[in-house]
Amino acid sequence: LLADEDDALENDVLRDNNAAATFYMLGQEAQAYPDTVRRVAAEGHEIGNHTWNHPHLTTVPPATVTDQITRTNAILRELSGQAVATFRPPGGMINKEVLALAGMPAIMWSVDTRDWEKPGDNQLRSYAIDTPEAGSILLMHDIQEVSSRVFPDVIAGLNDRGFAMVTIDQLFDGAVPSGVVRHGPSE
Repeated sequence: LLADEDDALENDVLRDNNAAATFYMLGQEAQAYPDTVRRVAAEGHEIGNHTWNHPHLTTVPPATVTDQITRTNAILRELSGQAVATFRPPGGMINKEVLALAGMPAIMWSVDTRDWEKPGDNQLRSYAIDTPEAGSILLMHDIQEVSSRVFPDVIAGLNDRGFAMVTIDQLFDGAVPSGVVRHGPSE
């Protein structure tokens, strides 16, 4: 989560395509860039918890897990005016203890673009457009330059395939299942 031109572009692309998304935000970045959080919420996107500063939650003490989730929920709720109902554990590192401490569904992904590996634009674009199926949860990072560059094409390509981009809450018609969630309903 960065307040730069790329964020503006991604939010503009979503708005211009009548698309919605869930942004999993770090608490420390939300605190540093409050206007970005407010804009994401004001434009109708969902905001989820991605911890305060991105530790692998399975490697830290329980009190740290609780602090990471609680602090982040508080700042996101304060800035967005939204309840924070889901979280994404950094690196996808999750176990039963972390899930219980978080007290909310852990939203994973069914399509990982692995944009952090910095694939070429064409490779990322093709994978992000061609791989999703009904109910897929697509993982992209707004801090990755390659994702920012191809994002307009990805939205257009998914629209051309007949997909609607929705928030996690919309994907599950307001009833996000508990536990670890990797895919939405197929219909």
